[in-house]
Amino acid sequence: MDIGMWTGCPRTGRTLAWAAAIPLLVALLVVLVVSTTDTLPGSPSSFGGIRTLDVHTDHGDVEVVGADVTEVSVTRHAQGAGPRVESWGDGSLTVGLVCDDVGSFCGSIRDTAGSHTDYVFVVPRDIDVTIRSEHGDVTVRGVTGKADARTETGRLRQDPPSPG
Repeated sequence: MDIGMWTGCPRTGRTLAWAAAIPLLVALLVVLVVSTTDTLPGSPSSFGGIRTLDVHTDHGDVEVVGADVTEVSVTRHAQGAGPRVESWGDGSLTVGLVCDDVGSFCGSIRDTAGSHTDYVFVVPRDIDVTIRSEHGDVTVRGVTGKADARTETGRLRQDPPSPG
């Protein structure tokens, strides 16, 4: 079906098609540029003042290690050119969620078995951690704060914190 049939005018139909295609092409270009870089522009490897860590992934493995540190540090291992989103502020670090401007609607980014990012976080022991993974392995060690870790088909390992 020709889009011109909807508008009654072939020229208007072509204009509408281009008007819809241009934002999609720009969005695709942005995703391509961001997903092919190992570190997002402005994405630090350590984060100060973080009290909660929230990680969502489809295929990426996530390891969180509680230690005697004051900042959250992250090591990223990119597999392919999978999309990656990290946001931080107000004492929280969120990985793998895309939210609207006011945070009222959030959705997980979709990665694949061949195109994803694996994460290793070293965090203060008393941090609160939430991890949701579909197919990735999840490991939580040494965290004394609230730890809520789940995976659908990956392996889950949650060790109690070491004394002292």
